[in-house]
Amino acid sequence: MTEYLVLSRNGGGPWSEKGRETARSAEAAIRQLIEKGEGDAVTYEHFVAVPARSWKPVTVQMETKTALKFS
Repeated sequence: MTEYLVLSRNGGGPWSEKGRETARSAEAAIRQLIEKGEGDAVTYEHFVAVPARSWKPVTVQMETKTALKFS
């Protein structure tokens, strides 16, 4: 069994976390969440489940450099 992070979104909006479920597959995790009433399948068009061990958010920083180029 694997712990999944379940996300949902409505239309083209942002993904939002709905919960974590322990299940045998991503589909089973989504089904469990909906059956518990924590995810509304009517309100949210799209669901995705990602193994929690693979979920590694990163921080992005903008860096600019000044470089000289001679031709």
